[in-house]
Amino acid sequence: MSKTPTALVLDDDEDRLKKFMAMLDDHSLTLAMTARGAISALEHNPRYDAAYLDHDLDRSGPTSGNGMDVALHIARDMSERRRPLKVYVHSRNTPMRHKMIKLLMAAGVKTRPFRV
Repeated sequence: MSKTPTALVLDDDEDRLKKFMAMLDDHSLTLAMTARGAISALEHNPRYDAAYLDHDLDRSGPTSGNGMDVALHIARDMSERRRPLKVYVHSRNTPMRHKMIKLLMAAGVKTRPFRV
């Protein structure tokens, strides 16, 4: 019996979260609507197979962070064996999406843009 793949999805848009749930229905998903929630999930999961990150988290408030905070956490604070195997950045904010991808790739994280 094969292991069910795991994924963390960070997005504050409920409709987009529903799309992820439909697209990744064969995964065990952890959904986070804030950067703090995503970082907490990363710290408590042995290793996700994938993480899907948004940048702009409009409903989280200015002190809750954004997707770049999660990318920084993955790149700087997580050992290679605890990082998600792949990170997909799906932000509609193109300049920040590119910055997140560049940061993650510089840290050796397998990263790609992703459209929802």
